[in-house]
Amino acid sequence: MSFRRHVLGCIAFGLSMTPVYGADMPVKAARIAPAVATNPLTIYTFDDFVRFRSEFPGREYTSRGLISNNGFTYALSPQLVLGAGFTYSHSNNDLAYLGPGATSRTDTWVPYGTAAFTTLDGLTFGVSGGAGKSSIHQTRFPAGVAVTADPTANIWFGSAYVSRTLQYGSFYVVPTVRVTGRETQTNGYFESNGAFTPQENSTLGELAGGAQFSYALNAGNGWVFYPNVEVNGLWDFHRPLYQNSSYGLDLKAGLSATVGPWAMGAAYMTILGIDSYRDYNGGRLFLTYRFGGGAAGPAAVNPTRYGIGSAGGYRSALGTQ
Repeated sequence: MSFRRHVLGCIAFGLSMTPVYGADMPVKAARIAPAVATNPLTIYTFDDFVRFRSEFPGREYTSRGLISNNGFTYALSPQLVLGAGFTYSHSNNDLAYLGPGATSRTDTWVPYGTAAFTTLDGLTFGVSGGAGKSSIHQTRFPAGVAVTADPTANIWFGSAYVSRTLQYGSFYVVPTVRVTGRETQTNGYFESNGAFTPQENSTLGELAGGAQFSYALNAGNGWVFYPNVEVNGLWDFHRPLYQNSSYGLDLKAGLSATVGPWAMGAAYMTILGIDSYRDYNGGRLFLTYRFGGGAAGPAAVNPTRYGIGSAGGYRSALGTQ
């Protein structure tokens, strides 16, 4: 009996690190002023800590891990923003479907690039793409004897979205629609007992839509806090391997803050309705810095505006492929 592939990779699907610097507001709503003249460069880190389990028949397992997204965006103009970065993930997995004591651990690196354009009426169109590699070490114990394997996987992804930032006094709404695609190619490999498992490909296509809602609270001394909630519906129109579900919900609730050029925050994350991600519980910490001395502004505290954690983003970043 040979290993079935268990590739837990950082795929970084929703990575479109593209903050909005202006938006067309409804009647009686203030306009977010562009801020790129004195501070076009922003750097960021978004770090997620997650745990979930899979209920796919014959593929039951539990996973826990870290996903770290790091990079920068640079505004060439108030309308055009470019960026680049990398995602690193590490996961430890208990592989119940391979018998008692079976485990794996995975390390993944995915570099990516991003671009976004904001029209004069405030719509932002963004794209991102990248490729990376996962290294996996697996161990199982048939008849009490340790059998190991070290498969690798190649990853390609692309994403496109349209979004808008709306402000009603101190209340902000950021609706977003996103389509993502990813292919994971797990290379053929031998186990230590000589058993061979051939190459396997897994493809995901996903459409996601929803919004983040936040409210600005001025705390004095330059501090502004933003309690926020984000809700996104998910439709996996092309399901990856080992997933039966096509529809789900991506939910987050957190608290962000800005002071001067700094923005920071924390959030709780979960996913409902996807059988490959049952009992998904996660926490997020993020930090950004905008060079040039200007205020970070409300766009900087919205992780969706960087693509991190937008619909399908962190879910696709750590999962079976």
